[in-house]
Amino acid sequence: LGFFWSNTNEIVIITDISVELFQVIPSKGYLKSIRSFSLTVNWFVYQHVSCILLIANGTFGNVLHPFLFRPSNVYKLNRFEVDWTHQAKTSNTVLQERDVTMGNIYGKPRLLVLRHQALKSSKEQSGARILVYTFHKRDSSPTKTDVLLTNLSGRFAINIVDDLIVIHHRSFQSKSSLIFDMNLQPHEIVGGVKYHLPIIPKCQIKPYKINDVLDYELCKSQRYFPTDNNYFFFFCFRFLKLGHFSTKHYYRRKI
Repeated sequence: LGFFWSNTNEIVIITDISVELFQVIPSKGYLKSIRSFSLTVNWFVYQHVSCILLIANGTFGNVLHPFLFRPSNVYKLNRFEVDWTHQAKTSNTVLQERDVTMGNIYGKPRLLVLRHQALKSSKEQSGARILVYTFHKRDSSPTKTDVLLTNLSGRFAINIVDDLIVIHHRSFQSKSSLIFDMNLQPHEIVGGVKYHLPIIPKCQIKPYKINDVLDYELCKSQRYFPTDNNYFFFFCFRFLKLGHFSTKHYYRRKI
């Protein structure tokens, strides 16, 4: 299904029936097995900042198995289930990889799950919701701590920028974005779970067009340290076209 690097010389290979951690030994040209776990894998996501891997399985894909990676080791954390309504189960809707986002928000690893719901005619908040699960201690399961209310339905994309959650509504008519801050006062608290509304009305993000020609000079110098064989390096690049550059100046001068 895929792989990722958990450390400089360690690689994780994920198949539909296992998660395997290997050490890469370039001098001998082979892989050394460190740990292996056998389990059914529907899909997976990995967050490199917190080094947490999530494996999804189950009939509806809502059973998640977290793994925490450390150099030369991996810890299997307590599994948990994402809330999945009875209505969603009967309609044969399963939780998919595109509906989840992982990130660090206010210093804690979080899992954001997009749960689609139809808009209601009543004045109550309805539409798609973002369920936020927070990871705590290693020996405890992640818990649902927050819910983001969009009052919209359709297709969405999620970004995390400076601890703010930006939800983009990808409807052709809307093309707007919502901004949430979980550190502010919630709209309401029900059963210990905080429900949040956008901190500003939905708005459109103006498209940014990159010019075909970039005239940008990057100068980088290496600080001088008094040793016998020190060199001073000075690079100055001029980017002529996007994705291409040519060297304008290159100096190597012995101090």
